[in-house]
Amino acid sequence: MTEMIKSGNVSRLGNSMSEKVGKMLVEDMKEKGFEESVSFKEDNDMSNSTDWYTTKLASAIYYKSFDKFKQYFDMVWNLTPADLGQPEGAGAYKIPQVIASPAAKLEGGEVVDYLNDGKGSVTLETDTYGIGTRINRRLLKRAGKGIINRLLTSASDSVLRAVCQDLANGMINAADSSNTVTGEISYAKVEESIKLIREASNTEGVKFGLDPDFIAFTPSGWYAYVTDADIKAMIGYGQGNVPGQKLENQYKVIHSQLKVVNDNLITATKGSKAVRAIVVDSMNFMTFLKETEMETYDGRIPGTPGDMEIIHAMDAGFIVMNVYGGSVITAA
Repeated sequence: MTEMIKSGNVSRLGNSMSEKVGKMLVEDMKEKGFEESVSFKEDNDMSNSTDWYTTKLASAIYYKSFDKFKQYFDMVWNLTPADLGQPEGAGAYKIPQVIASPAAKLEGGEVVDYLNDGKGSVTLETDTYGIGTRINRRLLKRAGKGIINRLLTSASDSVLRAVCQDLANGMINAADSSNTVTGEISYAKVEESIKLIREASNTEGVKFGLDPDFIAFTPSGWYAYVTDADIKAMIGYGQGNVPGQKLENQYKVIHSQLKVVNDNLITATKGSKAVRAIVVDSMNFMTFLKETEMETYDGRIPGTPGDMEIIHAMDAGFIVMNVYGGSVITAA
């Protein structure tokens, strides 16, 4: 039976279009040396299931876009429903609030503290992110694989960009205000953020044992940083030449342990001030849960001569685990 779903002005009829486009995409992959055996995790294959094409379409366009946004997901602890023993579609996931603390040498009769004793849990709720792609009937009739592929990849980019922008702004909002470093970004301010995260402690004065590993710069933050007089002096020193000798730069422009992310998606402010950068402990600050892979839904657009659409959708969400695992650096 064909299932019709009404949504606004769009009637979606099954997945016939995704199947057709999926076949075109798979044929294109085969021409480029595509290996079916290593690219799909389910039992479906090209010979026994039309669902293979629709699932392969969604998977292919998602992973084509993923590399562009991977840096954002690297900055957080990533989970799937399977990691929590839950099926896809639960919508809300209870996650034990794992907050680290250092162990102690045990003496006779000493009471042992637990890693997350008294921390309880947090509940992560997912949202649906989606966008539609309109494909002209003539383009589909001509089987214009290159253009259709580009349209679908752009749609996937759009969905992931929306997801990552929420994630990036969520990091800014989640970081505890006491971890905010003001007064414009500089080498010293980055070191101050690192120090705040490393020295963060619980109500009993015991350090969490946090260790930052990422710094994400906003565009204005990176510009202010690399044009700072001290930074330019460090770079210039390493480039100086002495007769018979090449001086090597002994200074780290970025702290040696921090991986750099150029974050173009942050729009949030902190304390009403523009954000220049955020330093994070990626495993202990935020948790991101991808509930579903990128999915595709078909539709015939009413009132058009055969134009079709593919709606791309993805369910995801995030939650803070330890508000002291991030430190925001703002403008003066």
